Amino acid sequence: MNIAPNDKQSQESESPSYVLVRQLVNVLRKLDLNSDLHSFLKSSVLDLRMFEEMGIGIYMLNYEHATYLYVNDAMSRINGIDKSILLKSGLAIIDQIIHPDDLIHVLHITQKVATLLLKMSFKEKTESRLKLFYRIKQANGTYSWCMQMNQVMHQSNSEKLVDFGTVILMPENHIVHKVVGYFSQGEKTTEIHSKAHAGSVLDSLSRREKEVLSFVANGRISQEIATSLGLSVQTIKIHRKNILKKLDVKSSIQAIAILESAYK
Repeated sequence: MNIAPNDKQSQESESPSYVLVRQLVNVLRKLDLNSDLHSFLKSSVLDLRMFEEMGIGIYMLNYEHATYLYVNDAMSRINGIDKSILLKSGLAIIDQIIHPDDLIHVLHITQKVATLLLKMSFKEKTESRLKLFYRIKQANGTYSWCMQMNQVMHQSNSEKLVDFGTVILMPENHIVHKVVGYFSQGEKTTEIHSKAHAGSVLDSLSRREKEVLSFVANGRISQEIATSLGLSVQTIKIHRKNILKKLDVKSSIQAIAILESAYK
């Protein structure tokens, strides 16, 4: 029996951001990301052209030297920086590409992911993926939210790893408006916040709201929190509602994740 999706699901499935992500995933599935770099570039010419046509930026980063091995024309058009400059500058140029307010958060998230990768086997590393949202500077000088997707691959049949990354500009009506990362390894996906971001977001909470959130993080229900603080259950519920609104999350689990990331 087929069940028709509700209106909200239908709207989401037809949204510009959903279409862009779906197109990107379809192209990524065609690429042999487990091959070595030389074979990859040689066998994936047609697929790489599809990225150009879709306006999706591509880069390949050498982990050992933190330099770009490959940058496509679309990437250069997005940020207005010539490919030759990107290839010569390496990671040092990212402060000219990422929004100043987002840069520290992007670096914190990347550092967390790098720490996770260090603990993994070679095979686990090549099965890892990162999706990251932040604001990127465009050729006209304005900033736009983008989605960066990364996957680890190896080069020349060795254990030297390369970061294959794609950058796609998000439409104005997209739903993500904060720097956040999603790290996947196998079937498991973990939401990653910057420690700096988490700390600044938590500063928006009042002393009482932080207190309530700490109780929630320790598994206490509203009735127990109310008893401990000498407040009514209704007051605790109001605090919990305000916490979700201020942190811009939909569940207590997401709020707890922000709290925990601030102390890692």
